[in-house]
Amino acid sequence: MKKFIRLFAADMRRAVFSRAFFFSALGIAVLLYIASYGHIRLTEDGVPQNDVVEVVSLAFAGSSLSTLTAGIIALLPFGISYAEEVTENSAPFLIIRSGIRSYAASKYIAAMLSGFLVMVCGIYLYVLFLSTHLPVFSGAYTSGDNSGFDYFLYEGKPALYFLCFAAASGLSAAVCCGACVWISTLFPNRFTALIGPALLYLLLLRIYQGTPTPLPLQYSILNLVEYTYGMGSALATLGYKLLYISVFAVPMGLNAAGNMRRRLQNA
Repeated sequence: MKKFIRLFAADMRRAVFSRAFFFSALGIAVLLYIASYGHIRLTEDGVPQNDVVEVVSLAFAGSSLSTLTAGIIALLPFGISYAEEVTENSAPFLIIRSGIRSYAASKYIAAMLSGFLVMVCGIYLYVLFLSTHLPVFSGAYTSGDNSGFDYFLYEGKPALYFLCFAAASGLSAAVCCGACVWISTLFPNRFTALIGPALLYLLLLRIYQGTPTPLPLQYSILNLVEYTYGMGSALATLGYKLLYISVFAVPMGLNAAGNMRRRLQNA
């Protein structure tokens, strides 16, 4: 456990306190601006006609491309770290020094957590930017998704609303990073690791859409990246999102650890 804690702390420092983390968060903010710029409405006198809440929600709702691109950007701080260490031939030394379980768990969890944090930070950067030009909340908004996040707006707590909204998107980024590590244990190549999660999701989505009787929305593959199924309250919605991505993330993590072990034995 001590080896895992030391290694995990080092991996998190490498992931979060880096230029890649800052520029990735900034990149997500810029991407959201590009995706939602056309939705910002001003009068001829420059008076805003919508608010930050509406614009941010439209940034994600307008196209799945922005969501997938944001997920790929979230991989940059740490998602491809295992592929890089295999390429540099440093992975065997680190695994022998720390143990395969500690190494695999640290890489996988740190990648998912860094992806979560970079997405949350990117959304908050965009929120802060918009709040200098638009009112945060004008008093009338409903997403219609029964997520329970809207409740905080009418309670006068927009910060909690954005925290829940960003956390839901961050969980999507986290599972993308987990998939990135898993794919890199199969194909330890930076480029493959970067585009692999998006291609895997699109493949699963195509399979889901091609089934004669699609599953109900709460079980849809859309919940993995593009959608957050509302459960009536903020806590239940985030809890369900976490449970849903765990169904995919846990098996990928276990298989990734097994792949790392086999690669070390065959080295």
